[in-house]
Amino acid sequence: MSKSQKGRRHRTVDRTPRPVGTAVRRPAGSTPVAPDAVASTPEVPDAVAPVEVAPVPVAPAVSAEEAVGALFQTAVRDGGLGLPAARTWRHLLESDSAGATVEEISAVVGYQPQTIGRHVNGLLKYGMVRESGGRWYPTGRSQWNAAAQHGPAAPALTGAR
Repeated sequence: MSKSQKGRRHRTVDRTPRPVGTAVRRPAGSTPVAPDAVASTPEVPDAVAPVEVAPVPVAPAVSAEEAVGALFQTAVRDGGLGLPAARTWRHLLESDSAGATVEEISAVVGYQPQTIGRHVNGLLKYGMVRESGGRWYPTGRSQWNAAAQHGPAAPALTGAR
């Protein structure tokens, strides 16, 4: 009788997600800067006048309630859009009138283009986005109105499988 493993070994492939987009490449021969070198910068003499910096306008942040509504908290299998689709939705809201292609959203959000395609199709089903010329635009419809029209997406019961 053999003592070796019989049959398929479970998950022999590393299944961690990989980042999307192009990697930052350093020129050949350059070395990364050590954190100690950054922390030990020379002091600026007091004779230098401080430079006034104009305040940068900050985009309004999506409130926690908007980000985690029932539509996004409910899994796709239960009729919702799921939490990953909320990241896609937030990026489309930030792009506003410029819109965004699936590839642009994919590079910023970090999901594969195929996944982003499923997200925008789900958002389209709820009337929250529209497509024009390969670009996706938000319609201005809130997730609360979309969920009310299409029926409330009730969260799955805990412990029920």
